[in-house]
Amino acid sequence: MNLHVLPVLTMVALLAVSCQADVEREQEAVMAVLKAESDAMITGDFDSFKELHTQSELETRIEMGIYGYNVYRGWDRVSALVGDFLDGDPQENLVNTKENCIVRISGKSAWVTCDNVWTDRSSPDQILYNNLQIAFLEKQGGTWKISFSAYYTKGDQTEMTIH
Repeated sequence: MNLHVLPVLTMVALLAVSCQADVEREQEAVMAVLKAESDAMITGDFDSFKELHTQSELETRIEMGIYGYNVYRGWDRVSALVGDFLDGDPQENLVNTKENCIVRISGKSAWVTCDNVWTDRSSPDQILYNNLQIAFLEKQGGTWKISFSAYYTKGDQTEMTIH
């Protein structure tokens, strides 16, 4: 009986390691989409930005701050909001980093929370804009696409409490 247990335990261990590698690969792919979205914002590349999104009537973007929030529901509204920003000059002096990321994959869905930090190349220690980003992604045709984004502008970091 013990001779049969060793091969089964070995197979279970290999499957667990293989599954973990798949999860990590998917998490990296999800974060690559969020990085590509930021890069498209920096370069003013609307076509690249567009390809990273589901472009559906259910796609939603929420922008929140200490004074309230705005909800943009449907690709037409999301693209109009972002399109206005991308119509300006490219912001190639900006740098975006995603910090303190939590990525959860479940089937063809993923969610991410992270600090979305924008700095200027000429003074990288000075944060220009810092918000909490929450994103949901769907896997469509083997590719991760953003279906929901929420941004909560952080106030004075010294006054914030994490529960």
